[in-house]
Amino acid sequence: MQERKRSKAKKLSVSKLILFSIITTMIVTVLTSSRYESSTASSDNAKVAVPVINLSSNTLDLSINPNTDEKEYVFKVTNTEDEKQTEVTMEYAIQIKSLGNLPLEFELYQYEDGVLGNTNLLSGNGSITNFIKMGLNEKIEHTYMLKIKWRQTEKSYQYNKTIDYVQVVLDSKQVD
Repeated sequence: MQERKRSKAKKLSVSKLILFSIITTMIVTVLTSSRYESSTASSDNAKVAVPVINLSSNTLDLSINPNTDEKEYVFKVTNTEDEKQTEVTMEYAIQIKSLGNLPLEFELYQYEDGVLGNTNLLSGNGSITNFIKMGLNEKIEHTYMLKIKWRQTEKSYQYNKTIDYVQVVLDSKQVD
């Protein structure tokens, strides 16, 4: 019986020792583990740059017929709008679109120093193929003349009362 008591006491003390060890290990683990945390505060005065490119033109309302030699339309592309000026370098290309109801041909010329150039800027598909760059440090204004001509080979009565439209499309993108 004594031996049984000793065996129970031994089992009880081993259980207590294991429980005590587990609790001690948990406490030591919690106390010795560290948590590193850092925080920083900053402020930024940066603002978003404003890209501005403007096609300044009025509504194009031209009447053209086979007996008319050509019609001219002058428009400008600028890097300003109202009081705003672009804060980034821009590039643009111009495309001339129409419904194709009338047999029209388009030519686009640029004014350089107030003088009309003699090179047609449009390629076969009615667009300027190279992008034109506009800087940001000064007010820039490019002036163009669009010439609309009736194709000489197609002077027919079938186009009587046919309506078409001509649209100047400005495709622009920010360079920097």
